[in-house]
Amino acid sequence: MARGNSFGTFIGWGRQTVLGTTVARTIFTSPLKEGLKLTQPFFEGKELRSPTLGRMTRVGARMSGGPATFTMSYTGLEVLLNDLLGTVVTSTLGGGGKQHAFALATDTPSPGLSVEVYRRGAAFLYADCKINKGSFHFKPTEEVTVDIEFIGREETRVSASTPTYATIRPVTCDKITVLTVDGTTVDLDELDVNVDNKMIVVPKLASLGGREPTRNAHREVTGRLMKDFEDAAAAGIYDKFEKGALAALIVTCVGDVISGADSFTFTLAAPKIQFTGETPGTDGPAVRKHTAPFRAIHDTTANAELTAALIGDTATVI
Repeated sequence: MARGNSFGTFIGWGRQTVLGTTVARTIFTSPLKEGLKLTQPFFEGKELRSPTLGRMTRVGARMSGGPATFTMSYTGLEVLLNDLLGTVVTSTLGGGGKQHAFALATDTPSPGLSVEVYRRGAAFLYADCKINKGSFHFKPTEEVTVDIEFIGREETRVSASTPTYATIRPVTCDKITVLTVDGTTVDLDELDVNVDNKMIVVPKLASLGGREPTRNAHREVTGRLMKDFEDAAAAGIYDKFEKGALAALIVTCVGDVISGADSFTFTLAAPKIQFTGETPGTDGPAVRKHTAPFRAIHDTTANAELTAALIGDTATVI
């Protein structure tokens, strides 16, 4: 019998309407890597009558979830952006392309997603999944990737679905048409944008599981950009850090034409970011880099810390 490997791994999801009731998975893609799992706490009996461990009892606070990394695609990941940020508005453009505008919301969609992970020879189904964290990574030598962290309540073994894969149309950094900080075009080495929804599963009595995943702290939108220090100074990024000034960040990637004037497009926009970090030092003769972390602040005009948009040929977001 051949040893199992990771080829054939897929992740699929479907939109639940009732907490605790899983649904058929309707959208499938293949991750670059994943680590979804069941977490089952045990209580150790340690009465003083003996130095030995007499028992371990399965207790509450059972939950599921974990990370997965995907190639960022102009199509196929709309649901993940919706559940990471919270809301979506879909419109039809002049050439027939579909524009999905995502915005942050007080709460993410409830009760969440049924998420299936197929690992060669076994399929696992995770119920009531929400997206706790998401990170977008832009590097010139790689396709854009997105890290997603799911948080859910249960894991069950199921018969594998038969996947129909969404077309992967990778977003690449050479297709960036807009990359600005406070309206000024910048030349970056790397860019990361992160959303942390600060979710937990709260245990409850009379159940091994917990309540629906819920936000338990202030949402955080953070990021990091890196460039040559001299370029950073020229663009005013270090000055903004030094003076505590706010700035707007926009990155837009444009792919192939869909139809007419419409092209596959991916945009992230943070209308108000605060640079943090520190003064860069010198470490030998290498080119001196300025790594500038930032925190997005809620902008009352845009009513958001971060927005995202996809233009593609996906008609609706489940």
